[in-house]
Amino acid sequence: MADNSVYNIRSLSYPEILKRNLQLSKAVEGKFFSVNILSNITVNPIKEILEYKLRTLSLKPVITFGNYDNIVQESFTLEHADLIIVFYELINLGENFNIAAELLAEDELTAVVAKCKQDIDIIFENLKGMPFVIFNGFSSAAFSTPVHSKKNVDSIENELNEWLIDKKRENIHLVDLNKLVLSIGHDNAFDKTKFLKYKSLYKIEFLKLYVSSIENLLLRRAGKLKKALVFDCDNTLWKGVIGEDGPSGIDMSAKSDIGKNFNLVQQIAASLSVKGILVCLCSKNDLHEVVDLFGKHADMVIDLRHIVTHRINWKNKPENLREIAIELNIGLDSIIFIDDADFEINLIRDQIPEILSFSVTENLDEYPSMILEIAQRYFNLEPLKEDLQKVQIYKEQAKRVDAMNRISNIDTYLSTLGTRIIVKKNDKEQISRIAQLTQKTNQFNLTTTRYSETEIVNLVNDPQTCIFTFDVSDKFGDSGITAVLILKESLLGKEIVEIDTFLLSCRILGRKIETKIINYIMYYCKNKNYKTVKATYKKTNKNSQVKDFYLNNGFTVINVSEDALYFTSDLDNLKYSEIEFIKLIEE
Repeated sequence: MADNSVYNIRSLSYPEILKRNLQLSKAVEGKFFSVNILSNITVNPIKEILEYKLRTLSLKPVITFGNYDNIVQESFTLEHADLIIVFYELINLGENFNIAAELLAEDELTAVVAKCKQDIDIIFENLKGMPFVIFNGFSSAAFSTPVHSKKNVDSIENELNEWLIDKKRENIHLVDLNKLVLSIGHDNAFDKTKFLKYKSLYKIEFLKLYVSSIENLLLRRAGKLKKALVFDCDNTLWKGVIGEDGPSGIDMSAKSDIGKNFNLVQQIAASLSVKGILVCLCSKNDLHEVVDLFGKHADMVIDLRHIVTHRINWKNKPENLREIAIELNIGLDSIIFIDDADFEINLIRDQIPEILSFSVTENLDEYPSMILEIAQRYFNLEPLKEDLQKVQIYKEQAKRVDAMNRISNIDTYLSTLGTRIIVKKNDKEQISRIAQLTQKTNQFNLTTTRYSETEIVNLVNDPQTCIFTFDVSDKFGDSGITAVLILKESLLGKEIVEIDTFLLSCRILGRKIETKIINYIMYYCKNKNYKTVKATYKKTNKNSQVKDFYLNNGFTVINVSEDALYFTSDLDNLKYSEIEFIKLIEE
């Protein structure tokens, strides 16, 4: 079997992580990603582990530790960071607290809890403007003894965790440390000798598990969550080979010892599709034999309504996966591929390393758990309304492509769509969607600035900023809110406004919607008596197609740097080219 551990940081020794981290530090040329770690214990070994994980995501980490056991005071002085991690540990609330806690009188116990609650309130207040904060839940696991009795430390843990849940803000993400300890085992998690000497509580194995457990949060914050899960068919969605064994010879029965595992995998795939994950097929098979199974085989859980697209043919799989990426208009690094054949897995890893490729586990009883962990680790499982409609939206897009292929002139085709755009300004009901689009949109994104929900709330409430959202629909269906533009008044003067962010979801590209929007924005600015609009293009690995967008829409280049272009447009000389086949409505 191909080695699935290549993506699992827990499979690497600490020296291996240090070595790979050093190698990547010389190779990664991505964006800087700043992390501040606040802690009342020593967790310094997490630095290289977290750096390595971030570098595997093509980010350049800058990790800073606050002063030891100074969390509240540090929270007052923190500057902006992409991520803040807080280790506020029960075991070090006081000297020898594992013993002292059990000697507390009731009024002393109440005072300790009250002090911690006050600290939490101050920390949360001070960090409310930060985009992304990971706060570890309180755990008494390090105090555990084999004796069953009522313990003060347990009541402290429960009361403080309830307080965390009740008081946490939108930018706070809680991590349950008890679940991690349960997963790895008490003796593998804690080093009490080092804690007594150096206040270093956690073993390396636990810190690796911790970084692995927050990977989904890191991907979310960095805008690198995956979008598509692509399955092979034979011995991947069912046991057996359809071309050799026939429909009656394959096994995916919930009542079979072997088939039940494939049945569970199909259940997971179907549920992911409902949550907006793009489930696809890529298989070397006869198309009609595979399609005939869907909706007809009694044990088949998924059907074609769960499948966004497929490549079922005899071409090589790298070619097919590239075609799937092009059809869905997503990056290759947005795809995860599942196959049973070592040859195919290793071929993809060699030819398209951007795609994460996983092999069906040798022990089939572990296969459903592997797929579930992949889903939890790499995908967004907290869908918004637009995510729930995603499969239908992509099927509607396929109809648009089919219609376009039957009309030779692009403008003629676009004029038949009946495209309609509804514009809203500072819509507080769409804060989650706006933040999501800034975090996940890469291709048509002029600056690729990532905003959290907390940051979007601050922008909506800023009188010098206006956020426009654009809800796009046509005769084939409603694409939902698929474009965002953020305007900010310039510090250079009241007559100058800057386009901070302009992005469009990839699924509405190619319809001249972006031109309609920029024309609308320019006249909006002119009507607001601004004289000049400034804009910036910041180069990334994925947005080269929009390099000349502003130049092609009446702007002038005023400055050039290694990775950016700076533009300006004089509104007194504004020229407008009406696109009459798109209707734009302000609300």
